[in-house]
Amino acid sequence: MYLIHGSEDVVAERALSAILLDHRDHEKRVVDCAEAEVGAVAEATEPSLFSEKRILIVKNLQDLDSEMHDEVDRYIQDPDPALVVVWIHKGGVKAKGLLDRVKKKSTKTFPAEPLKKASEKMEFMQAEFKALGRKISPAALAALVAGYGDMREMVSAARQINSDTQTGKSLDEEDVLAHTRGRKLTTGFDVADAVIAKDPRKALVATRYAFDSGVEPIQVLSAVTMSVKSMLKVIDLPRSTKSFEVAGELGMAPWQIDKARRQIASWSEDDFEIALNEIVRADWAVKGGEVHAQYAVERMVLAIASGGRLVKSPDQSTAWRKV
Repeated sequence: MYLIHGSEDVVAERALSAILLDHRDHEKRVVDCAEAEVGAVAEATEPSLFSEKRILIVKNLQDLDSEMHDEVDRYIQDPDPALVVVWIHKGGVKAKGLLDRVKKKSTKTFPAEPLKKASEKMEFMQAEFKALGRKISPAALAALVAGYGDMREMVSAARQINSDTQTGKSLDEEDVLAHTRGRKLTTGFDVADAVIAKDPRKALVATRYAFDSGVEPIQVLSAVTMSVKSMLKVIDLPRSTKSFEVAGELGMAPWQIDKARRQIASWSEDDFEIALNEIVRADWAVKGGEVHAQYAVERMVLAIASGGRLVKSPDQSTAWRKV
C-alpha cells in the first residue's frame, strides 16, 4: 500500500505516475471517494478471480463518507497481497484519523505538499526536464520558476518550451524567457534594486514584469523612492559605525542600512540630483498630472538607472516643478 498525501496536484500526479510505471503490468481500477457510495471501497478491494495483478487508486480519501471508514479499516488490517492500493489524501484535517491509520499501514508515503521554496520548485522542474530527456541550465530553471506561480502552468510551460526548442539543444535562460514573455512575478523592490544598480535594461524589463504581475505604478514609485532615501540616510555615516547602533535613530533595520551602504558606492552627487528630480516628477504624474501613470514610472526608472543619459525631461512638461 502507498499513500500520496498533500494538496499540490502536480506533485501528487507525478508520484502516482511513478507508482503506475512500476506496476504497468497490473490491471488498474480507480475509486473516487468524493463520489463513492457505501460498499464501493469494500467491493473494489475484494479478491479477484480474473486477475492476479491489480492496482487500485483510491482518490480523495479526505472526502470519504464517515460511514465508509470501516471499509478502509477492515482492508488495511488484512490487505490482499495480490492487490496494490494507492491512497490519495489532499491534506487538511478532514478524515485525519483515517489518514493516520492508513499512513501507519502504508509501505511508503509520498509527500505532495505545495512547493514553497524556489529551490524545491527548481529541483522538481529539473526532474521534469530529465524525464523529457532535455538538459537545462540552472539560470534557465530559475527563470522558469520566476515566471510561473502555479505549478501546473509551470509544467505545461516546460513541455511547450521543450517542444518548441531544437532537439538535443541544452536549454538556456534565453530559451525560457522567449517563451515566458515577461511573466516573471516581480515586485516594486526588484525594480528598485535594478534602478539603484544603474542597469537601465534590467530596470525597464523589471518594471514591465512588475506591471504584468499586477504591481501598481505607485508601488514601483514608492519602492524606488524608499531606496533612494535609504541611501541618503546613510550617506554621512562614518565607516566605523555599526548598523545596529544607528538602526533605531534612522528608522531602518540593520540589514537595510548595510544594503544602502553597499549601493551608495556607485552613486555620485549628480545621480542623487537626477533621482530626486525624477521622483518628484513621477509622483506628480502618477497622482493625476499625466494620463499614463505606467509610462511616467517607466520614464523615471530609465532616467535614474541611466543617470539621465537615456531620458531627458521634456521642456513642455514643467507643471510638476511647482509641486
